[in-house]
Amino acid sequence: MHPVQAHMLVNHLPIIGTAIGLMLVVVGMMRRNDALKRAGLIIYTVMGLAVIPATITGDEAEHAVEHVVGVSEPVLEAHEEGGERLRNIMVGTAIISGLLLIPVIGEQKSGSFLLGMWLVAASIACVMAINVGHQGGQIRRPELRGEQPMQQPTHSNP
Repeated sequence: MHPVQAHMLVNHLPIIGTAIGLMLVVVGMMRRNDALKRAGLIIYTVMGLAVIPATITGDEAEHAVEHVVGVSEPVLEAHEEGGERLRNIMVGTAIISGLLLIPVIGEQKSGSFLLGMWLVAASIACVMAINVGHQGGQIRRPELRGEQPMQQPTHSNP
């Protein structure tokens, strides 16, 4: 499989999955539904760790496209740096969400504080994920950068 295809296959999982997990936790808290909150934490934990293969495939994809005509080097670099920051915060919040699943931790008063801190960090991670994903789209899509797309030459038949 081409490195770009591999990256495109796995990079959407942490973006969409962590947002779904976060939303389930918030809805579970609002409804005082521990099962829903637990399901959201499980989804967030797994999808938060899915950022690791997304980062690995991203490094491989970068090397495959960095010299291709039409690829924006500054956007590629910003996407890479954003992806690295995102990986760090997502892995951290995935570990915390995993800890919150342990009854001894999640049911203590300190668990409520930890959950509150996790909500803030997970929300920031989801916003960062959307931004990093958007930057990824801009690498080969000039119209997403506010530029005119490159036109294909038209051939007229004599």
